[in-house]
Amino acid sequence: MIWLSAETQRRGERAENCVPTELLKQVISGKRTDLQLLYLFFRLWARVSAAIYGGEGMNIPLMFMPTQVIAPTLRAYGATIGQRVRFRSPLVIHNSDSERRRYYKQLEVGDDCYFGRELFLDLQDRIVVEDHVTVSHRVMILTHTDAGTSPLKDETIPTSNAPVMIRSGAYIGANVTILQGVEIGRSSIVGAGAVVTRSVPPGSVVVGVPARIIKSLRESSARNIIPNEPTENGGYSVRKAEARE
Repeated sequence: MIWLSAETQRRGERAENCVPTELLKQVISGKRTDLQLLYLFFRLWARVSAAIYGGEGMNIPLMFMPTQVIAPTLRAYGATIGQRVRFRSPLVIHNSDSERRRYYKQLEVGDDCYFGRELFLDLQDRIVVEDHVTVSHRVMILTHTDAGTSPLKDETIPTSNAPVMIRSGAYIGANVTILQGVEIGRSSIVGAGAVVTRSVPPGSVVVGVPARIIKSLRESSARNIIPNEPTENGGYSVRKAEARE
């Protein structure tokens, strides 16, 4: 399985290194902007929540955090996040790691990605999202199965976990559920409300419960469609790639 490039991982691992007390001094002296003040407020809130409740406590500020602040916060707590990535709150992250300051180390996101509101991420195992991926509102990505206290646990419903990968250029519609071990192929489309139980080939359109292929995009066409800048409604426009000699 191919993960994100080493260059993208290095960029994503650059967490904000400035200590909150230093930021506070700069705010008081007038050297910081309103956005930086906002970031300071939410970062302090995140630290207090994490100190009391651990990684799960981070979900409290993530419910209200502005888009500009979410990606830097995730980086600061172990996630690998590329450039020009936008998350919309509320965001819920379950099964974060117990390692202090590394709660989100199982999350890797490439460049130019968009995530809609009410996203649910299960980090029991790895979630990898490559470049130019759009994930619409109310999407749930699950990486494990555990029947908990049910008598069906293990014998009927085995406890298991596996990573989820979403390849570059994919589009995930609203209210989609992606189960453990699934790989969404490059430039594929998952229709709204689908439950994806098995991997999706590159350049495919899948819909339904469970998700099934209803159309295969021409490989050349799928490869040449490149997401452009984010649109005002939160999605991405697309353009054709320029011909290469």
